[in-house]
Order: sequence, then structure tokens, then C-alpha cells
Amino acid sequence: MECIWALSKPVVQTTHTIQERQAEATIFWMNYFPNETDEPFTVQQAVSCEDLKVALVHEFNIRTNFLLHAVNIEYIMEILLEFEEDGWITQEKIFRTHWKQDRSFWEWFYSLMRFLQPKSNNNNEENNNSQDVSVSAMWNAGLIAGFISRQRAVDFLENYSVGTFLIRFSETNLNSLNIVEKVSNTSVYIHPPFEPQLVEATSLANCIYNSTRAQFLCSPHRERVLNRDEVLQEFIRPPLAAPNYPQIMLM
Repeated sequence: MECIWALSKPVVQTTHTIQERQAEATIFWMNYFPNETDEPFTVQQAVSCEDLKVALVHEFNIRTNFLLHAVNIEYIMEILLEFEEDGWITQEKIFRTHWKQDRSFWEWFYSLMRFLQPKSNNNNEENNNSQDVSVSAMWNAGLIAGFISRQRAVDFLENYSVGTFLIRFSETNLNSLNIVEKVSNTSVYIHPPFEPQLVEATSLANCIYNSTRAQFLCSPHRERVLNRDEVLQEFIRPPLAAPNYPQIMLM
């Protein structure tokens, strides 16, 4: 049974799972931007960039149980400024206007909140003993830079040695991540995003090992550069055991 994330106002009824994202958008806006009137369930039609940024960051921190870094908040603000008109942003701009790949900003942002939601506790002994190699586990360990623009990632790596990389959220696909790697003293390479299905089937750590030899991982959430082998080893998904088929003996 799926847990309810938080008390909401109003209660929004949906008839299909594809309506969930838009229902959550309605709840989000009503929670943070109600009209200061006695009439219930009326909202502000437009809000300032600053107020929307604060609301989004607060919502993300609550749902993922992880505080965003100043670098992350800076990028969120940078995106919001793309939608600003005369200092204001409307619901239509955030929830329905196409932003990247024919998707709205909310679709991308909300999907990441869901994606990074910590795994629920389960009393099942098998689940408790299993190794958590999920992206959310790596996020909670502070290993993923997350919300950071490509240019900011390139600038961030300038101060580090060759062979250093970071992991960011890609805007290309929902729930996708990519590596930005310093390959020489004058060059930084932005890797294509990992396919979300591949990350789910193996693990993000497995994908990193298969795509780069860079040895040093940096993240604004960690105070120092980390050795890739030391920190990613616990997030490697072991290969599946071979099926126990009957053995055929040739005479």
C-alpha cells in the first residue's frame, strides 16, 4: 500500500494514475498560494519568482528528506526566471507550458521528487537485508550534485584535477542523470544521459563504472573529493545468479 506523503488541501479526486501529477500540482499551489480571503479554495493566479522558488525548495526538501544545496537552489531559480513575465509567474507557465522535450517544468520537477523519495520501511526480512543501490540512496548519501546547469557543472569542475566528475539531473528525459567529467586541463566532457530503464535494471553505480574511468567524484553536498571505488562500491548491484538448470553430461 502506498503511503500518503502529507496532509493536503483540498482533497483532489482522480480517476486514473495519469492524473496524479496534475492533481499534485493543484494541491501544491493551493497549499502555498491561497488567496487571503474568506472564500475557500481560491488561489493567487500569479506569484513572484522568489516565492515560488521558496515553495518548490521546501516541498522538495520535505518529500525527499534531503536539503538542497545553494548550487541546486540557484539553478532552480535560473529556470524559473525563464517563465517570469513582469516579475510574476502563473500556474499555466509552470504546470502546462512546454519547457524541455515537450514537457512542463512541473512534470520534470515532480517526477524527480517521486524518483528520489526514500524507500519505505518494510518489515519483510528479505527487503531489510537487501542492499539499497537505488538512485535515492546515492542522493541521500550526498553523492549526486543534482540540480546544476551544464555550464555551472563545467565551471564547478575547473577547480578540480583531471579525472574528476559529478552527477547531475538531466533535463532530456524524466528521471535521467548524466555525468560531467574533466578529461583534460582545458576540456570538460558532458556525457549523454543514462537511460532510466538501464539505471533501474542495473544501478547508477554500475552505469558509471561502464561509462567512464574517471576516479574522483565531487559533489557540492560533500566537503571533499571522493575516490570513486571507495564510495560507489556499496551501490554496485551484484550480477544475478545463473539459473540452476539441469546439467547435461556428454558421453
